Amino acid sequence: MGLAPPSLRSHNTQADFLFPGLHLLVLWNFAVAQPLFDLFSRTAEFFVLRQSPALDIALFAILLSIVVPALGVLVTWGIRAVHTGSGVGLHLFLVGGLSAMLALQALQMLQTLPHISGLVLMLGAGGIGLLASVSYHILPLVRTFCTLLSPGIVLFPVLFLFFSPVSTLLFSSPVDIAQVKVNDPPPIVLVIFDEFSSISLMDKNRQIDAGRYPNFAAFAEDATWFRNASTMSSWTPRAVPAILTGSYPVPNRLPTVSGYPRNIFTLLGGTYAVRAHGTITELCPHELCNQLREPWSVRMRTLLSDISIVYLHILLPEDQKAGLPSLQARWKDFAGGPALLSQAEERQIPAHAWKSLQDSILAQLDLRLDRPRIFHSFLHAIRPTHQPTLHYLHILLPHVPYEYLRSGQTYSADGGHPGIAEEMWSGDTWAATQSYQRYLLQVEFVDTLLGQLIAHLKSARLYEKSLIVITADHGASFRPHDNRRAVTKTNFADIMAIPLFVKAPFQQQGEILDRNMETIDILPTIADILGIKLPWPVDGGSAFSPEPRAGTEKSSSLSTQIALDRFNTAVREAVGKQADRFPPDDPVVPHASLSALVGQRIQDMPMSEDTQFAITIDQLKHFAQVDPKAQFLPAHITGTLHSEEFRFIALALNETVRAVTQPWSFAVKGRDGRWSALLDPQFFRSGKNTLEAFGVRTRNDRATLVRAAGSPQHLPVFRPRAEEQKDLQKEE
Repeated sequence: MGLAPPSLRSHNTQADFLFPGLHLLVLWNFAVAQPLFDLFSRTAEFFVLRQSPALDIALFAILLSIVVPALGVLVTWGIRAVHTGSGVGLHLFLVGGLSAMLALQALQMLQTLPHISGLVLMLGAGGIGLLASVSYHILPLVRTFCTLLSPGIVLFPVLFLFFSPVSTLLFSSPVDIAQVKVNDPPPIVLVIFDEFSSISLMDKNRQIDAGRYPNFAAFAEDATWFRNASTMSSWTPRAVPAILTGSYPVPNRLPTVSGYPRNIFTLLGGTYAVRAHGTITELCPHELCNQLREPWSVRMRTLLSDISIVYLHILLPEDQKAGLPSLQARWKDFAGGPALLSQAEERQIPAHAWKSLQDSILAQLDLRLDRPRIFHSFLHAIRPTHQPTLHYLHILLPHVPYEYLRSGQTYSADGGHPGIAEEMWSGDTWAATQSYQRYLLQVEFVDTLLGQLIAHLKSARLYEKSLIVITADHGASFRPHDNRRAVTKTNFADIMAIPLFVKAPFQQQGEILDRNMETIDILPTIADILGIKLPWPVDGGSAFSPEPRAGTEKSSSLSTQIALDRFNTAVREAVGKQADRFPPDDPVVPHASLSALVGQRIQDMPMSEDTQFAITIDQLKHFAQVDPKAQFLPAHITGTLHSEEFRFIALALNETVRAVTQPWSFAVKGRDGRWSALLDPQFFRSGKNTLEAFGVRTRNDRATLVRAAGSPQHLPVFRPRAEEQKDLQKEE
């Protein structure tokens, strides 16, 4: 130990242990805690949407800044007490590692330069960490500098908890509950679906497609359908408050009752009991809505696990994140495994991980139950009561992940979305079409749930007398080379057009109204039907007001307003393209090249074999024993194409072609030649099913099935050349 500086030599004094430990706390807070505090200060919605109480947030700050690094300090102290040299070595290793982590975050700005890879940055950060460790070991000035930075240990969590938007989640002011008089108050049912475009409900004539969505069609016969309804925002923390308050959403305001104290819950809470289920925003006061939360231990374990993965996304360069769990693939628990988008005014935020985190917030919201159970919990709470009741539900359907059939059975574990990065679709038209198909299947499930809601209300003798509002926060888009969620000049109709159905108490006749209707008009419309005057000003107006809306423009996330005529034209075009992609037949099957093969028996078709060709199927083991009534059906098929010739794959279920697909023109997790297809569940049979994949060779408009006879281990995977990629993207 002759070379060790005095502060690291063993004198068995309190200072010998105190200052090295203090320095580790300092480095941890600068390298780990502060970047996370900064990120979550800008995205406090992370805690709102997880329904984290104030205690959880405070404990998170204390654990992150003090408790977790203190465990490392205790370990080094313990080792030093047993063997000084080993303890000093571990201490210097931690100093170097934390310094490298801090340096790596600073160096990431260099990755925009050509020929600078993530590996180069990591090696550079490692070198800086080694230099920092040596300097700390031999230079007293470096250790003194670390000591001078020690106030950051307290300063960072204090700024996070008390001087950032998070503070509004810790300290809330009392909320006034309005005392309005409602004559003969009816039951109210308000359901907000998520990522649900009204375009998906329409046939080519802009009527509800009764074949696909019989329950929406039936409900429209009793309700008023506002066919031109549109959302105010493509981001749920702004879109939902617009519905519940009747006012334009406010940038940078958290979706809490403190941020929006004048809302439907505080308006009606003096008269109505409130039964809120699956709430995502927290606009309902706790005295009116008792929130169901997971046990504290489960909440904290999930929170800390997810935050550790978020930090790795902050720390690692972009080209080194391939092995990390996605921030967009699940509702919660990233380690077990899509989306919100930053608004224009938020794009200047410099934190490189901020957008990925914000995109993922909605993918983690439901920490308690699966989505069908949330809906049925909501359903079972609706019953006749002496006190009028507001039944409220916001549910992540047909929001990703796409996993449900019309019946509610699940069919896939991947959630959909091949060919999308940072919420931008690739140019592969077939990939976007397949995700669109899975979305429409999930809309069919939403239709099933609506049917269950109507049937339950009728059985409880509440349907006729109830005020029922069915709507959504925003839509979703499936256009190649365009954004899935952010409003653009080409996809605005997909995102902005949302379903809005209002059934007044004892309404006898359905009606379609094409007036300019926005989500800020929903609360004033409810108040108008109830015969009450809003006790505060709002931006919206009642849909049934005798005075027409002033103006014919719609608000959106675009910098300019969108004229109603332009909106209508865009919706008609989108509906037409949807009808072309998916002919108006049930089930939902995309119109694809060679679709005429579907339904043909393979024994009736020309057949050949090719040893230079192979196809692997990932799900074959599920076909040994199939129960068509089981909760899970193996209807989503994926695999790899090993061929340099074939572009199209025919899937034969039980000796009959049931799907035609093609490989994607992009790699999936570094693997080329990947493909997927959906099988119609009605063609499964109990017990053993057969599934075989064939290549398709066409000549003179005649198709031949080619049985793959080659070995996947010895054949290259499909990898389209540049000119072939353009052709693949045009094929549908």
